[in-house]
Amino acid sequence: MDISLDMDLVEQSKKRLLNPYDYFDIYSQSLKTTMLEYHNKQLNQFIIQESSGIGVYRSCEDTEHYSFVEEIGADALNKLCRQEGIPSGKKSVVNRSIFYDRPLSLDFTVIGQSIVDYVTNRIEIRIKSKVHTTFQIQFVTNHRHIANSASREHQLCDSTIVVKIYALSTEQHASLVQCNLLLDQRWNMTKIIQRCDVAVRKLIAMMHCQVQGRELSTGRYDIILSGADAGIMIHEVLGHPLELDSVRGGRGIFSDAIGKKISSSECTIIDDGNQHIPGVNQAFDDELTPSQKTILVNQGVVRGYLSCRKTANKTSYPLTGNGRRESFRHSPIPRMTTTYLAQGPHNKNALISELKTGLICRSFYSGKVNIIDGSFIFYPAEAYWVKNGKIQHPLKNVAIHGNALDLLNKIDGVGNDLTFSKEHWLCSKGQHVQVGIGSPTVLIRGLSVGVKL
Repeated sequence: MDISLDMDLVEQSKKRLLNPYDYFDIYSQSLKTTMLEYHNKQLNQFIIQESSGIGVYRSCEDTEHYSFVEEIGADALNKLCRQEGIPSGKKSVVNRSIFYDRPLSLDFTVIGQSIVDYVTNRIEIRIKSKVHTTFQIQFVTNHRHIANSASREHQLCDSTIVVKIYALSTEQHASLVQCNLLLDQRWNMTKIIQRCDVAVRKLIAMMHCQVQGRELSTGRYDIILSGADAGIMIHEVLGHPLELDSVRGGRGIFSDAIGKKISSSECTIIDDGNQHIPGVNQAFDDELTPSQKTILVNQGVVRGYLSCRKTANKTSYPLTGNGRRESFRHSPIPRMTTTYLAQGPHNKNALISELKTGLICRSFYSGKVNIIDGSFIFYPAEAYWVKNGKIQHPLKNVAIHGNALDLLNKIDGVGNDLTFSKEHWLCSKGQHVQVGIGSPTVLIRGLSVGVKL
């Protein structure tokens, strides 16, 4: 489907689109998702979802307006010029979904079946037991064409594969584990299968913690965050509170925090829109602001926020290239791209050896933070008890809770082994967008740990 905007028509429509505003941007999109669902290696559902439309954002000082239509082309743009679109936030037509009893694309099914067979077989060989599996494999093609009142335009296209894996071991005390992978449709089959090893390792480790893990008594413990997936704590605890709409009006924990020291001098946190992560990072954000590297915290001192055009206009803060939206139905808001803790000076093994007693956490089921008071809770999916720098046994049902400012003050060492997650991370904030995360090994002293109920 051709989503290209007729730039001559955009120029002709400028007067109508600007009245009574001084800025507009137009977001034309076509999104197609082909989903294959497998249960115990058998393909049992094939779905195609399609969605297309145009959204227009207009602003002038403190006045703004966003509306959309679920069609593309000249007629759609004319409707938006006449303000006949659906206001942002209103219920709209559901995406068109078509269910098929057999696949329409041989390539997709070959890729899907190869992923399913490889992951399932590798897990069963490693754990020497049967597993029940469900795979949802989504082939997503997302075309966008963006233009604005400054006569700038840019076309973008992502072609990704999202693999959601649910696995249940037949061993006693086992429960369902989940892992999500993010792949690129341009990759060859060898690279896709190699990336699947990430899911195999993680799912086996999660199963091991569930079956063999012990519960930990409530208390305060030193914690090592190890691996890229631990970057989700940085994303939640520091990233969201530093999005500019979280600090407007002095309501967030980091409002008026520029220049204030909040953590160790080893703590530098960055949001980088130029990292190459499929479906996340592009040359421009959804408002045609060039993507950039934004230093949020430098050596423990807050240095910046993440903005979109709306929040920048209302606060006189510069644009950072973080105006992102879920689809043409949504107006852009400040969102992270790839957020990570920069690597520090310490060797990973040296940090672990400093842990006399405590936990190593390598991945998380979920977590959340209250941006107003900073309270948080996280549930590790893979955690181990450590004594004198050596892993003793796996843990299960762990819950880490506390306050963001307290956590940041307790960072005692940052490793020099920064890596970026290869998983699919979907961040929810009224809208859903893909994000990237990364982290080196981090030593944090004296966090509160309880039992997940």
